[in-house]
Amino acid sequence: MRKQFAMLLLLAICLFFTACGKDDSSSTEEKQPADLTGQWKQVNSETEESYQAAMIDEDTITIYWVDEDTDSYSLYWAGTFIAPTTAEEPYSWDSENDHDKTDYALLASTDNTKTITYENDQLSYSASALGTTQVVKLERAEGVLDVIAELPPQEQETAPALQEPESTPQEEPEPVPQEEPEVYPKSAQDFFEIETITEPEDSIFDSSADANIPEGTIYKVIGTVEQIAVLQNNGENLEYIKVKTDRGMVAVWNPFEVMFASIESTLDREHCESYYVMPSVEEYVCIYSEYSGFSDILGCPLFIYGGEDYMLTAMLDSIVIEDSADTSEPEDTSGAGESAEAATTGQQNALQSAKSYLLYSAFSYEGLIDQLEYEGFTTEEATYAVDHCGADWSAQALASAKTYLSFSAFSYKGLIDQLEYEKFTSEQATYAADNCGADWFEQAALCAESYLSYSSFSKNELISQLEYEGFTHEQAVYGVEQNDL
Repeated sequence: MRKQFAMLLLLAICLFFTACGKDDSSSTEEKQPADLTGQWKQVNSETEESYQAAMIDEDTITIYWVDEDTDSYSLYWAGTFIAPTTAEEPYSWDSENDHDKTDYALLASTDNTKTITYENDQLSYSASALGTTQVVKLERAEGVLDVIAELPPQEQETAPALQEPESTPQEEPEPVPQEEPEVYPKSAQDFFEIETITEPEDSIFDSSADANIPEGTIYKVIGTVEQIAVLQNNGENLEYIKVKTDRGMVAVWNPFEVMFASIESTLDREHCESYYVMPSVEEYVCIYSEYSGFSDILGCPLFIYGGEDYMLTAMLDSIVIEDSADTSEPEDTSGAGESAEAATTGQQNALQSAKSYLLYSAFSYEGLIDQLEYEGFTTEEATYAVDHCGADWSAQALASAKTYLSFSAFSYKGLIDQLEYEKFTSEQATYAADNCGADWFEQAALCAESYLSYSSFSKNELISQLEYEGFTHEQAVYGVEQNDL
């Protein structure tokens, strides 16, 4: 239920949105259906230089990530547009994803449909990043995508002029040197059956080739490293190298930083980083990597260094193992204190599953046991796994607290209560609330805003409600006054 592997979803990713809105307005005047065709720009982006922009024509809507600092336009959505037939607002339609266009775009959404709403001269839709879903709002901004609109329709998905400006025309690939290439990852011999792995087909250099449809195959990329670069996209730095092979240029993406940033509380950085030693410029290499399709942004085939299974191995192998157990937990009476060599197959499987869960979410000691039992492990196997997984339960409580605060407002007491409900001990929950960095006055203001979004309150009623939620009287008064009551 919670188990998932979202690393490629880390490719995508990485924009955080700040929500803002306009006062609702209504009109009794007779109106014609709104003409939504044209260009639109996001008005609630985190920075002025990085945002989303949309272009609507007769029956399609195309949305791009725009980064003014690098003059980059990256396809996010290409789907159907259904024009309104009445002036009634809000008006919504379900845009169907044109996967022929988005499947090979590095930063495109993988959703099959996206509900887009028009109201009060704004378009809005939901977008997700790192498990948090927020609303993107756009207003008319003619000219923001003129450079895209001027391209022929068949080129608007790739926009080659906007990818990586070349100071000189692309030269024909030169034959690579004949010496033995340096192998990457360094542990490839131990991890891959390298005798069975081949170089990629010629067709991957054609962005429209049918042979590009299957992804996930491990290939060996042999060539000379031409460039080590960082693609800056919406605040995230995506490191990649360009390798000149004897058939053309390819890009190999290093997922380490994105991977580590999302789950760093559970990993030993130095140990994990050892899996991602990258080659240097002009080095002749053989890189075992996973094919990920043709990149519209970089204008060449894209590979993932090592691949998904390799990444998972690196993460599981580098989970931090603490020297001592959390003394706040019950003493081990399950026999889990026996050596790892004496563990049963079921216990070993439960341990690997526990480590995998901790890569993606925070758990309490009892909560992780419950999750493993839900997955079918016995109480003995689950307890063994949790006792040997190396988790710092106070750190897990802190991570859980920060997750809760990322999507909801809590009082100090309310957050402790929530963490105790998740079966953290009182000491662990208090540690998390003390160290989460929350401004409880601002939390009160956010909580008040949430209540007012769906119900009406007088000033005194809302103060009482916030105090009921665990805020102090001073925090409650502040929260209400920040919402103009």
